[in-house]
Amino acid sequence: MTLVMTVVFGWGRSHDGQLSIGASEEDSILSPREISHLRELDIKEISCGEKHTLVVTRGGELYSCGSNEYGELGHNKPRSKAGRDAISDNGN
Repeated sequence: MTLVMTVVFGWGRSHDGQLSIGASEEDSILSPREISHLRELDIKEISCGEKHTLVVTRGGELYSCGSNEYGELGHNKPRSKAGRDAISDNGN
């Protein structure tokens, strides 16, 4: 059995939920903060935009957080999503 533990840290602008740290009163996070709910994922790649973040797992799941103003999160949920959402094969 192989145990994989991924530790991800985020910092910077957080107003649109793009750091996936949950609700935050802070507009910017000035020092690295662990994003603990990502520990359970076997992450292959993370891509960050100005107002959103995408996470791809080795199993092919796609998670997104941040601004969805132009559909950049890949689902039809509200503009600002401070959490993670798996995106299914059909984009829902």
